[in-house]
Amino acid sequence: MARNLIKKISDFFCSIPRILFINFYKLFTRTRVFNTKRLPRRKSVILAINHTADADPIILLAAIKKKIYFIAESENFGNWLTSFFMRKFANCVPV
Repeated sequence: MARNLIKKISDFFCSIPRILFINFYKLFTRTRVFNTKRLPRRKSVILAINHTADADPIILLAAIKKKIYFIAESENFGNWLTSFFMRKFANCVPV
């Protein structure tokens, strides 16, 4: 029970910078995303997106209200700081 509570508190505090960053991005950019209503609300989906710009994951996070996990090269998880950032703030899974 206590472990579950600690995880919820940790997830909450880790989501604050992410929420602030997404809202900051929305405030200063104009991005149009089409057909987000075609995504099922209650089911999981796999999005295979052609990653052409560095801002693509941010645009995706700002446009889709579901919790999104990204896959990233395992080399990006080399040290504890980048690993912590990628797992907690960017929801990345090493591949």
